[in-house]
Amino acid sequence: MVRKLAARAPNVMTSIKELVSEAGAHDLSTHLAAERDHFVKNLHHPNGGIGIAAFLNKQVPRYE
Repeated sequence: MVRKLAARAPNVMTSIKELVSEAGAHDLSTHLAAERDHFVKNLHHPNGGIGIAAFLNKQVPRYE
Protein backbone atom coordinates (compact mmCIF):
# COMPACT_ATOMS: atom_id res chain seq x y z
CA MET A 1 0.00 0.00 0.00
CA VAL A 2 2.86 2.37 0.79
CA ARG A 3 4.30 1.88 -2.69
CA LYS A 4 0.93 2.64 -4.28
CA LEU A 5 0.61 5.85 -2.29
CA ALA A 6 4.20 6.85 -3.07
CA ALA A 7 3.46 6.50 -6.79
CA ARG A 8 0.71 9.14 -6.61
CA ALA A 9 1.25 12.78 -7.53
CA PRO A 10 2.65 14.65 -4.51
CA ASN A 11 0.25 17.56 -4.96
CA VAL A 12 -2.72 15.18 -4.82
CA MET A 13 -1.41 13.51 -1.67
CA THR A 14 -1.09 16.95 -0.06
CA SER A 15 -4.70 17.73 -0.98
CA ILE A 16 -5.91 14.43 0.46
CA LYS A 17 -4.07 15.05 3.74
CA GLU A 18 -5.51 18.56 4.01
CA LEU A 19 -9.06 17.43 3.25
CA VAL A 20 -8.92 14.54 5.71
CA SER A 21 -7.50 16.70 8.48
CA GLU A 22 -10.21 19.34 7.95
CA ALA A 23 -13.12 16.92 7.51
CA GLY A 24 -14.46 17.12 11.05
CA ALA A 25 -14.15 20.89 11.31
CA HIS A 26 -16.69 21.83 8.62
CA ASP A 27 -20.22 20.99 7.58
CA LEU A 28 -20.80 18.84 4.50
CA SER A 29 -21.44 21.65 2.03
CA THR A 30 -18.27 23.48 3.09
CA HIS A 31 -16.23 20.29 2.81
CA LEU A 32 -17.65 19.45 -0.62
CA ALA A 33 -16.75 22.95 -1.81
CA ALA A 34 -13.20 22.41 -0.52
CA GLU A 35 -13.03 19.08 -2.38
CA ARG A 36 -14.15 20.81 -5.57
CA ASP A 37 -11.51 23.50 -5.13
CA HIS A 38 -8.76 20.91 -4.59
CA PHE A 39 -9.96 18.92 -7.63
CA VAL A 40 -9.79 21.96 -9.90
CA LYS A 41 -6.41 23.01 -8.48
CA ASN A 42 -4.96 19.53 -9.07
CA LEU A 43 -6.48 19.22 -12.53
CA HIS A 44 -4.69 22.41 -13.59
CA HIS A 45 -1.41 21.41 -11.92
CA PRO A 46 1.28 20.11 -14.34
CA ASN A 47 0.88 16.66 -12.77
CA GLY A 48 -2.74 16.65 -13.91
CA GLY A 49 -1.62 16.73 -17.53
CA ILE A 50 1.03 14.11 -16.85
CA GLY A 51 -1.55 11.77 -15.32
CA ILE A 52 -4.10 12.25 -18.10
CA ALA A 53 -1.49 11.74 -20.82
CA ALA A 54 -0.18 8.59 -19.14
CA PHE A 55 -3.71 7.21 -18.84
CA LEU A 56 -4.54 7.89 -22.48
CA ASN A 57 -1.23 6.37 -23.63
CA LYS A 58 -1.59 3.40 -21.26
CA GLN A 59 1.69 4.28 -19.54
CA VAL A 60 2.80 4.68 -15.95
CA PRO A 61 2.79 8.36 -14.97
CA ARG A 62 6.04 9.97 -13.84
CA TYR A 63 4.99 12.85 -11.65
CA GLU A 64 7.10 15.87 -10.81
